[in-house]
Amino acid sequence: PRGAARSNAGRAAQACAPRMALLQWGPDITGGRRFHIEDPNHEYQEVRRALHFDRGWARVGKKEDCELRWTLDERAIDFDKLRDAQMVNHYRDIRCLTTKAGLTRTLDEELKWTASAESSEFFPRSYALDDDANRAAFVQDFRRTACCAALKAFVSGLPALKKELTVCQWPA
Repeated sequence: PRGAARSNAGRAAQACAPRMALLQWGPDITGGRRFHIEDPNHEYQEVRRALHFDRGWARVGKKEDCELRWTLDERAIDFDKLRDAQMVNHYRDIRCLTTKAGLTRTLDEELKWTASAESSEFFPRSYALDDDANRAAFVQDFRRTACCAALKAFVSGLPALKKELTVCQWPA
């Protein structure tokens, strides 16, 4: 039947799709290159297969020299010892943008020099709990929020006060 032929063709295309994606992964830049991928959970098998089988790269051990080092954590890379042609899958000090604590610190430290806005105007309240001052601010904020919630719950039971205490304002 005609519909069956279409579905079989569709299945065949889907089966070939991963292989086709590997073949279209970019220009061939092998030249006898070597790579190491840190992959304890076997999540990067397709990358390994593309480098090894499709590109001809040689897989080497963790301590061996290579042109591409793929790690799970940027802290595993000694950026000062990288050669010019060596590639890694992380940017140096990227945690200042890719983690909530890093972004909070970056906004707190750098925004005052580059903009006339406070981070609280466009970024949710955030605290770096490994910093004593930030931890104290978090505890104070938590207590204020708990007090406001208790007041709102209390006021919701008293119709005469509803208009006067509907919103808790944060100090400027």
